[in-house]
Amino acid sequence: MAEQSILGVVESVERTTRIPPPSPVEIVVGGALETASVRLTADKDDLWMNLKRPWAREYLAMIAALQTHKRPVQLTVERREDGSGEITGVKSTHVMRVRHLSRLESGDVAVLLRPSVAPRVLRSNSPRFKELLQALEVAYEHQAQPNNRNAYVVVADGPTAREGLELQDVQPLQATMQPISATCPLVPMPQPLKTESQVRALVTVLPDLAAAKNLFNAMKALACDPANVQGVCTPFAFPEDGCHTRAHQMCERLLVDHNVVAAKVWVHASQQSDSGFLSPETPFDPDCFVNWTYHVAPLVRVKTGSSRVWRVIDPSLYTSATNLPTIHKWKVRQKDPHATHIITEAALFDNPPSGPDSDDWDPNFCFAPASLAEYQASLIQQVVNQQGKLPPYCS
Repeated sequence: MAEQSILGVVESVERTTRIPPPSPVEIVVGGALETASVRLTADKDDLWMNLKRPWAREYLAMIAALQTHKRPVQLTVERREDGSGEITGVKSTHVMRVRHLSRLESGDVAVLLRPSVAPRVLRSNSPRFKELLQALEVAYEHQAQPNNRNAYVVVADGPTAREGLELQDVQPLQATMQPISATCPLVPMPQPLKTESQVRALVTVLPDLAAAKNLFNAMKALACDPANVQGVCTPFAFPEDGCHTRAHQMCERLLVDHNVVAAKVWVHASQQSDSGFLSPETPFDPDCFVNWTYHVAPLVRVKTGSSRVWRVIDPSLYTSATNLPTIHKWKVRQKDPHATHIITEAALFDNPPSGPDSDDWDPNFCFAPASLAEYQASLIQQVVNQQGKLPPYCS
């Protein structure tokens, strides 16, 4: 059977039964298989999944998360004799722009995408190296044009290496796909952005540290259950990437559910640390730490005597509200003594070291649901990659 990779947006998923034609390694005896029929947008291909195969439940959960918000998915398909395609694998994908490319001494290419805090690497020994690099270079040529579809690529990540996530696939944006920013009405970004002192005046002052800890616990309760990712939840247990999305959703919930106006604190790696990245320890990553080019989390103000002290809410790094960190302690946790930080309004969705773009302003928190779907799928992918072992992975 010929195996192929198909990228698309799922239009529908329907549970059904079928008797597939036998393959050289599988003979169906007596009756039909329980399957799921999958239809991609603008595609009449007959795709289906055997629900008795390993990881079928997890793959369906990934597809469901991405289908809800029309995010692209990559399917591994084996062609059967009747022309149908049996889905044997599912990979999460992300629609992003290329913010930097650099050739390493090894011949590999270091890749920075946006919105994304995770460094990536394209291996020079990849069978499709030239093809994938060309797709990245075309997008990079248009990276300063957020309204140009040619500025975007759809990427599928592989395992984590010292240099970052290994890129397994890079494809141009298809007609059925949209960047996150295009899923919502564009709101012009104010110029200039508010200063830290101006932001401070907007943020709710909590009466004491106990109130801040209660908010941390409320945000932690938004977490996805890694064993059953579904509905609206926050994938704190996938810290590798997506902090911009987690912070955005938390700021929305703080405002809507608790009437608390929060800010965001962004920390940028200095390139002077041992790794060149922020490298905090976290129990939720299989390697027990992650590499980030920058990081962001919600920020609240707490009345402490006659002072007002910033406290960071970050359930991807902290499992308990016991030691709710100040900005200084939060930065120390990320193991880059020369890292710098900036405080902004919560409406800023992305703020890499190069600064925000015109499509990064989202005062209505409209970007969060679609972006969360991509990282929910990444969390499920992580569990599959770990052969079903659930986070936390480290004490």
